[in-house]
Amino acid sequence: MDYYPGDLGYILGPLSAMLVFVSIFFGLIGLALYILLLVFVARDATRRNMNIAGWIILALFTGFWGTIIYLLNRGPIIVPKTPVKEVSQKTD
Repeated sequence: MDYYPGDLGYILGPLSAMLVFVSIFFGLIGLALYILLLVFVARDATRRNMNIAGWIILALFTGFWGTIIYLLNRGPIIVPKTPVKEVSQKTD
């Protein structure tokens, strides 16, 4: 097997295998970020008492842009009302 300056066949095998692994790695990172985006929308919509299913479907099919639309349209955080305990002062 002789080496010719224009022949790069000896490097294409490892290079293509490395390209496959890098593509799978970045694909898994993208999938993890996508799932985290959906979890964020679900938890935030729950805290704000909004339609969770509608916002999840929007974010699921439109991805980043649906989340931007959600962030622009979200309402205030609903804080549950808790009864205030009255503190009685003892007078001597």
